Order: sequence, then C-alpha cells, then structure tokens
Amino acid sequence: MSDWQPNICDCPAGDLITIDSQHWDACLRRLSKGDLAGVHISAMSRYAEKDLEFLRDFPNITAVAISYGKGIDLAGLQYLKGLQYLTLDTYKGPPDLGQFSKLRTLSAEWSPQLSPDERNEQLENLTLFKYKCPRSDLSCLPVVPSLKHLELNLSAITSLEGVERQRHVQSLHFYRFAKLTRIADITSLSGGSLQLVKFELCKKIEDIDQLGQLESVKKMTLDRCADIKDLEFLRGCSQLEEFVILDTKILSGDLRPLLDLPKLRYFCTSDKRHHSHSKAEINALLRSR
Repeated sequence: MSDWQPNICDCPAGDLITIDSQHWDACLRRLSKGDLAGVHISAMSRYAEKDLEFLRDFPNITAVAISYGKGIDLAGLQYLKGLQYLTLDTYKGPPDLGQFSKLRTLSAEWSPQLSPDERNEQLENLTLFKYKCPRSDLSCLPVVPSLKHLELNLSAITSLEGVERQRHVQSLHFYRFAKLTRIADITSLSGGSLQLVKFELCKKIEDIDQLGQLESVKKMTLDRCADIKDLEFLRGCSQLEEFVILDTKILSGDLRPLLDLPKLRYFCTSDKRHHSHSKAEINALLRSR
C-alpha cells in the first residue's frame, strides 16, 4: 500500500495542491473535494503534462501558481473565469489576462505581452520580475486603475521616469535595481495615494534626497542602498510614521532630524558608532513625545 501523500502548500490565496503526474489520479481526486484554493504546477515537482487542459474539470479554482513551466501550454487557464491569484515563473506564451476579470494578485516574469489592463478591474497586487524597457525607465509598465501595490524585482533600468502614470498606487517596492541612478520622478506622486515606498539593493541612486518631497508617505525603507549624506531630506515627509534604513550608511551620523518628524512612531537601523543616537534611544524619544 502506497504511503504517498499529496503536497499541500499555502499561498496568500489559500491552500494549493502540487500536481504530481506520477500520482495524477490521486491529485485530481484530492482537488475534487473542493476545499482547496487551487493548484501548484511545476516541472521540478514532477508535472510532466504539456498543457493545463485538466483545469476544464475544475472551473471553480481561484488560485494557480506555475513555476518552471516553460514547456507548458497555458491555454487551459481560460477555463478559470473566477481566477483571483496567479503566479507565473518561466512560462511559455503569456495568457490574455483580460479574460480574468476577477484577478486580484499577479506575480510574473515580465513580458510586454503579459499586460494587465482596464479589464482587470479588481487587480490590486502586481509583482513583476526582470522588467525591461527600451527607454530604461518605467514607461513600459501597464496602467491598471485598481492597482494598489506594485513590486518590481531585478531590473537594469536607470530612471523612474514613467512612474507618474501610477498615481493610484499605494505602495511601491523596488528590489535589485543595479543600475538605477535617478528617482526624482517619484516626486510626481507626492500628495497622492502613495503611502509606502521601499528601495532594496539599489546601490547607485544619486538623488535619494528627492524622497523628501513625498509628503503623503507613511512608511519608507532604504535597505542596502547607496550612502546618503544625512537625514535632512526627511523633513519634508510630514506624514512619515515608520522609517527603516538598513545597511545604508548615513555619512553624517546625525539622527536628530528624525525627532522633528511630527508623526514618526518607529525607527529601525543597525546601530553604528558614529550615529548620534542608538536605535533604542531614538524610539524611546519618539514614544515620550
């Protein structure tokens, strides 16, 4: 008697079953119970089929995660009219996202052909990997009015020009932008919906002080970015409640500007000898106000 058990993994949308072609019937029987959000498809997890036609029998699935799927025909996704959560890592031929009007979360490797639009009126969370644009900026990004959270990972662009088209976005996360030098265009979002901004592993930014014009931002993170002269630029961030700066050198060491931010409640950093205060001292002073 086989002791094989299906692999059930969790994702933000709920539990997914990993479809194993060596245990095909057992996987589909488990999926038929109707208590799972959807499926995880991966060639690395023994998915050996060439397509997703089996999804025709499971139209109520709301979540699909596909990894190492370069040889898989994705046309079978068309049966999932209620799809809310989709991740695509190394895929063959992007699907028409417009057919998923209930899609709320999309995480995928960038392709100009994989472009959400106004038909995705419920899309709130978008994560794109390896974003590219001939102009080396953000002008190639789609504009989705419902979008609230935009995360971009691994890009060689040099400028944030084009970000002004994303005025509806509440949070922006830039991760591993090895050549990014100019971020001044982000100031066009000042006073709008933007509340959270995070730069991580962006070591060549030359105008980080432009972040000081984001008067509506409540949370800001600088993680492993280029050295900054001082924190004076933060004085313009009148709504800032949380500031995190990690492995990013503050050359002046003066942390006192943080105490002049009227709404700041939390500060996190790695303590350094040249800092005017420790992290604990700053947070204690903030609490005592």
